[in-house]
Amino acid sequence: MSGVARAGFLVGLVLTASCASQPAGPPPGSVRGVAVDDASGHGLPGITVTIQTAAGKIVDTVVTAPDGSYEFPSVPPGQYQVVTFFKGFKAMAPLPVSVASGSPSQAAPLRLVAPDSAPASGP
Repeated sequence: MSGVARAGFLVGLVLTASCASQPAGPPPGSVRGVAVDDASGHGLPGITVTIQTAAGKIVDTVVTAPDGSYEFPSVPPGQYQVVTFFKGFKAMAPLPVSVASGSPSQAAPLRLVAPDSAPASGP
């Protein structure tokens, strides 16, 4: 191998090694929760749930499972809001949720209220 070729090979090797040694960002966390009918407490399937930044930038959107559960499996660490709207139910305020690196977070239940029912009392 000539001196020029060897120098080019070494430069490429050094660049590859330096790129590979750059630390990746912190591992994402996850957010789990459930959407329920506030009057009955039953899970609501097929509800679209969105996680967004405080500024309203959408990070991910999922649909609830048959039991009303949902999960955002890969969310960067930070502060977020979980929001939902379902036709026939009153709009609800966003729920705040904190996501830690590499950890699952449990969001408060999304309690959807039918327009003709009063919110349930108690916790």
